[in-house]
Amino acid sequence: MKQIILILLATLCVSLLAAVNAIHVMPTSYLPGLDLELRVEITQGANTLKAVTLQYRAAGESKWLDSSMREENPGYWLGIIPRNAYSTSEVEYRFEFELLDGKKEYLPAETSLSEAYVIAPKATQGTKSDAFVRLNEESSITNDEDYLLVVSFLAIADELDPATLKVFVSDRDVTELTQISGSTLLYREAKPRPGIKKALVTAVANGRELYSETWITQINPGKAKLELPFTYRGSVNLSANSYSSTDSDISFGNTLSDFATWADIYASYGILDLSTRLYISSLEESNKQPVNRYTFGVQIPYLDLFFGDYSPELSEYTLNGKNIRGLYSKFDSKYLRLTWAHGEAVRKTTVEGNAELTMPYNSGTFKQEAIGARIAIGMEDGFTLGFSGSRHRDIISSLDPDYYRYIDANGDEQYSTKARDNAVMAVDVKLNVPDQHVMMGVELAASMLNTNTLTGVISDEELSDYGINLDLSPSDLADLFVINKNLEPFGLTEANLAWKAFIRSYIMNNMITLEYQQTGLPSILSVASIR
Repeated sequence: MKQIILILLATLCVSLLAAVNAIHVMPTSYLPGLDLELRVEITQGANTLKAVTLQYRAAGESKWLDSSMREENPGYWLGIIPRNAYSTSEVEYRFEFELLDGKKEYLPAETSLSEAYVIAPKATQGTKSDAFVRLNEESSITNDEDYLLVVSFLAIADELDPATLKVFVSDRDVTELTQISGSTLLYREAKPRPGIKKALVTAVANGRELYSETWITQINPGKAKLELPFTYRGSVNLSANSYSSTDSDISFGNTLSDFATWADIYASYGILDLSTRLYISSLEESNKQPVNRYTFGVQIPYLDLFFGDYSPELSEYTLNGKNIRGLYSKFDSKYLRLTWAHGEAVRKTTVEGNAELTMPYNSGTFKQEAIGARIAIGMEDGFTLGFSGSRHRDIISSLDPDYYRYIDANGDEQYSTKARDNAVMAVDVKLNVPDQHVMMGVELAASMLNTNTLTGVISDEELSDYGINLDLSPSDLADLFVINKNLEPFGLTEANLAWKAFIRSYIMNNMITLEYQQTGLPSILSVASIR
């Protein structure tokens, strides 16, 4: 019994380690034709937030669309799914929290049984009436023709309140675009896109809510339109912070005024989806770590390519949530997923020494290169076996020796900044049984960390003194990983290993999680894994 209590307490402590805790009450349904407003309350970690984004997609699709959220009141954020986003009967959505340190968290959490909230359209209210009669009976047309909806409501014209008449086409309220004359209404759409058109009319007559049958029209591609349709959408935002204090010496927190602008632009051309996200801030400085962000993405079925800033999440112990500026690609099929990421994780910076300060020598940070890959076999809603690997390397040539090396008072060479190498290999197994609301998994990782590669590669003779014999010389492996006596720890032991096991179950509207984790020396874990 004591062990069970300890496990439950440990699980509670792990859940409290999340940087952001939030509460969201999901609406029971949405009304087609209107923007869907969604709110989330931040109960913990509001001061660590950089941005909150509402992500949504039509049920069954793989691509998330983004909608920036704004803070209505302290701790309360508002996001909107536009009315023209509803292309099916159900919509999935989730909230993305971007933290100041670059980490991204989600609600629902990515490790939960459900990665998104699912909301369905509001059921039609009232009574179905045969008094609405469609006068044009085309069940199939081409997009060379105009789509027409002509409906008569002569039988109830004297009873119907014209102000309550609503016309919906493909879940969109088109009443303002509809011509109403007497007891007849006409809606016309030029060059409709291929697909299914659903039409519905509602009204109130003698205090009763009435609705028509749903008329369906198949739109086929025409001969005259040879090029693929091109659609786009986006948003541009501006924000500014201004601080004023009579005495800056006694003010608290950040009192530096700043401004920022960000834009999200999305476009579709046939099967090709394009996305661009930009964030530009006045706080950006070339000799500090980047504040600005830019991302350009290209997506086609089964393949994603992103250039610029991205936060890969390969596995918990490898690349997991830290920003990389470079290239990210993912092949995603039903039974096989391949992921690859490569780019700059840390920008080169320099600090000039000052004899009057406690640091009389120059210092700086090396440019750090990151590379990671993952292969996963199996179905997400079943059994999955994954292999992941990552390496982070400080590029010594990126920094002038004057900013990492100096001579002390005794004439000895010292380092004000040390270059590091870090490599992690991990394997994970996951079993997801959605019908039983159960998910369980295990991940095992081995890591190597070299805290100073400036001293070069260890020689074969020095290595043999430690009782270690390799088939290859350490110098032959230097392009992959620098081996010398600065490894922490030196050699592969339990201190290099980390593993965790978990089981999650959704029972009677309650999420129950049991998790056990064991980690070696914290310093040997991946420098790109945020926990």
